Amino acid sequence: MFKRLWFIWVIALVFLLGCSGVQRPVELNQDKTPDLPKVKNSQNKRPIVFVSGRDGNEEVYIMDPGGSNQRRLTNNSLEDSHPRLSPDGTKVVFVSHGHENTDLYMVDIDGRNLRRLTTNPAVDDIPIWSPDGKYIAFMRGTAKEAEVIILSMVSFRELQLTKDKFWDYPRSWSPDGTKIGFETDRDGNNEIYSLDIRNRRMQRLSRHPATDGDPYWSPDGKKMIFSSDRGDGLDQEIYIMNSDGTDIKQLTFNDVWDGHPDWKPDSSGILFESQGQFMDIFSINVDGSGLTNLTLNNSNESHPSISPDATKIIFETNRDGNKEIYQADVDGSNPVRLTENNQEDEHPYW
Repeated sequence: MFKRLWFIWVIALVFLLGCSGVQRPVELNQDKTPDLPKVKNSQNKRPIVFVSGRDGNEEVYIMDPGGSNQRRLTNNSLEDSHPRLSPDGTKVVFVSHGHENTDLYMVDIDGRNLRRLTTNPAVDDIPIWSPDGKYIAFMRGTAKEAEVIILSMVSFRELQLTKDKFWDYPRSWSPDGTKIGFETDRDGNNEIYSLDIRNRRMQRLSRHPATDGDPYWSPDGKKMIFSSDRGDGLDQEIYIMNSDGTDIKQLTFNDVWDGHPDWKPDSSGILFESQGQFMDIFSINVDGSGLTNLTLNNSNESHPSISPDATKIIFETNRDGNKEIYQADVDGSNPVRLTENNQEDEHPYW
């Protein structure tokens, strides 16, 4: 949520490079990618995408649940990040950071059919699949603003949804695919809005002088969670509200930084990371009960993601000295190491 300064710095840097006569980066070249076998997929065996530096730079990888069949999906000199698996589990959209600009690409889960999705000189980032897989929402930023764009996966045409010179960051789709939850500074501070893609109508959901962001709809569409430093302003907590912005309640009271939430598939609760002496992963019910530390040990665990059948969680951890990816039962028991190399494996996503 509170990464605006980082985004501004990155966008400004890319903008300056783009104005300095630097040549366009070469297109991603998959000629070096092995001829990978076709991969069968179902929701019960939905693969895991992640980022790894094991081959010299950050590339996108994929593996089966349990860590088997690890394979590299991208193979180029650029930095690839933020992979997101399509709802049907057949494609991966990701961000590629070039020397001049940052664009979105898509590839099949077997490594074939790499396609560049955007070619704009601005920074294209934060790709989010619509629930039906027909659109990808993303942020397009320059040195002065960030706007919400959607890209059709049928026509591959773009539609810019916000055009008002503010910093707008899309975060989630409503389960019915008609609205996008985004954070914006259009009111002087960070607030949460929903945007109807059918008519571009906006609805302001939060009204507070603090910084609110990271809105995520519950799978049943009834609730929305978000992060905020409202309160004493010294830490970030997680809040919950109805999807129309009513009945806002504080969900965590940890007096530390809480963030990166992920809904349980049945909308009964969330996983999130909490920064105490170490970063740990917690679960909590939507009524605030059942707060449980799932990764209690002297290391940092982050970026939790829960399996579609709600039986497993995956996360990144430095418990082995460098970042590796682990899988555990949904209650945190039976942790199993999925990756093992001397470079960073991180940002796993189901």
